[in-house]
Amino acid sequence: EKMALLVVCAFLCLSCWVSLYFILCTLNGSRSYEWNCRLVTLVHGILAVCITAYIGYVDGPWPFTHPG
Repeated sequence: EKMALLVVCAFLCLSCWVSLYFILCTLNGSRSYEWNCRLVTLVHGILAVCITAYIGYVDGPWPFTHPG
């Protein structure tokens, strides 16, 4: 049951990133496909850093006093 939910969430995330890629390809028709792929990668990296910073510094314990 938990595994099925995890797989569904993974496919949902994948479909969101692929949709963003195709939207960017449509809107940025003058740019190459690689450029749009790099934009998706940039957005993914920024989002990952922001979520990690929020969990590490706002929501979770202070990472320097409670490592690991």
